[in-house]
Amino acid sequence: MLDKINILKINNNFGYKRFNKLLFLLNLKLNLVIMKYYEREGMKYEIFLQRFYKFDLRISRPHKAEFIQLIECEKDNKADFGSRFSTVQSRLQKALNIFENKEIQNFEKMEIISELNQLLSNAQNTNSLNEFLESALQNSIEYR
Repeated sequence: MLDKINILKINNNFGYKRFNKLLFLLNLKLNLVIMKYYEREGMKYEIFLQRFYKFDLRISRPHKAEFIQLIECEKDNKADFGSRFSTVQSRLQKALNIFENKEIQNFEKMEIISELNQLLSNAQNTNSLNEFLESALQNSIEYR
């Protein structure tokens, strides 16, 4: 990070307007990197749900914004994190139930599904949901 002495040196060398523009561009670049991470995590959520929601058209379509908003709520420690988390978790549980119904004859997949159920039920934050999504995406690759 830049300390106060270096900021003053930069400010005197570049001028005030250039310095503010530089800080603005650095902040913009940092926000883009953070949003790319959120987008990637949101896409994992959307892809997993789309794999199984296509079998039941009565369920509303998933969107990555649900997971992105959940990550932002957790980061900002907002009060409605619990309700959003339970909504996302219930949507993932519905998709997992559809997965279980499709693989009822395959005993190997049933073991994996029970492990995924345990991962999902033990999830307490978005990091644990990300672990669940990565494992679920790897194990449901044939439903692409």
